Amino acid sequence: MSWSERMATVFTLSTLFSLVFVIMDHKWIKFETEAQIYYSGLWKVCIKLVCPNLAASAPNLNGAKTLLIMALFSGFVGASFMSITYRYSTSSATYQYLVPAVGSFIAAAFVFLGLSVYTIRISTHGASRTSATSYQWPFYLAWITCPFFILSGEMKGYHEPFV
Repeated sequence: MSWSERMATVFTLSTLFSLVFVIMDHKWIKFETEAQIYYSGLWKVCIKLVCPNLAASAPNLNGAKTLLIMALFSGFVGASFMSITYRYSTSSATYQYLVPAVGSFIAAAFVFLGLSVYTIRISTHGASRTSATSYQWPFYLAWITCPFFILSGEMKGYHEPFV
């Protein structure tokens, strides 16, 4: 395995782990009103750091959840295929580089679509107009995973033999 293949592997796995961590976090957005502070993520809405219930699921929020979970799935499929084919195939096999690269590009597309849906949902929500709304670091880290998936796909596709 060459240095670029190792870099692509490390880059892909770190991007996947950061996306898993971000999806599980419930402090994506902070709403501050005069009476209380609310934190919201994909799964929970928290009041004063107490998160007893699942978030009320709007259809577009469920769509964002589904797209981000599909991004995780396609990223894991690409990463697992990458680790299997790097070990057990010849170095000239086209699928060795093509399938993991396409998996990363598809994961980037799913992340972009899911976060776009989530961002539009939050920006058009009534609470964002009546309170001080601030995006927290997990929200930004989620957006950063999109170009990281694209870069990891580029690193994986770098060895693609052009015939």
